[in-house]
Amino acid sequence: MLTLGDILGMARRSAGVFERIGLPAPLIERVEAAASSEGLSTHAFVRLAVAEFSSSAHPDEWTQLMTRLRDCHDPGATCLEAIIERRLAHIAYSAGESS
Repeated sequence: MLTLGDILGMARRSAGVFERIGLPAPLIERVEAAASSEGLSTHAFVRLAVAEFSSSAHPDEWTQLMTRLRDCHDPGATCLEAIIERRLAHIAYSAGESS
């Protein structure tokens, strides 16, 4: 089982990291589209998502994440998926979309 640190290290080294982690294909496609629209690589997008979560997540978001991690079989991938989903939701909200 990979830790979040393992996953982020893989993301820095390899373009195929999302497939190896097992993130859902629709999520990968949304990340690629969002990253492209922001002029970022997918890896930079993910690192930014993690940095934003670390620095600005509300305590309730941390609690929700910990609950989700407690109940999952792959904490590293689950954590990364939740953090990416948060960033995508913030982008959609800023653009006036509902998700």
